[in-house]
Amino acid sequence: MNIQPTKSFLRLWSLANVEAWFCQAAAIEPAHFWIACLKLADPKIAAAMLDGGASPEDCTEQTTEAGRILAYLEMDADAAAQRRRETRARLLRGRSPREFPEGELPRLHRSESSRRLFEIALRKAAEHKSETLSPIHLLESLFDMKLVSLSAL
Repeated sequence: MNIQPTKSFLRLWSLANVEAWFCQAAAIEPAHFWIACLKLADPKIAAAMLDGGASPEDCTEQTTEAGRILAYLEMDADAAAQRRRETRARLLRGRSPREFPEGELPRLHRSESSRRLFEIALRKAAEHKSETLSPIHLLESLFDMKLVSLSAL
């Protein structure tokens, strides 16, 4: 089965890249994907996408994914935003965030643990007989790998 990433999944990866860069990481770690999942749960993203010229279908997909993430985590958007800020601060450990470069942000590679995370997410999508890889597959995989815990939320 040829599983393709959804647009929301690609958006998640892009957000994780931004987080890794911002936190001065050499590679995208699972924690950056965790922060990206929490960011993707922000209902304001779909409105910003629409303002930026995204199609109504893409905005609907984003809204659906945000709802799925929040339902899975059993939290509201404000709690997800607070958790995102706490996780980012922990990753920065008192350091200043990295300045964003002029032009396009460099694409960082995934760490070995992030590559394993993707393998598990792909297996999860295949087990669900899904033709697409979505953010929820990656989020579930973060929990399966015990990289995050609901009890810690």
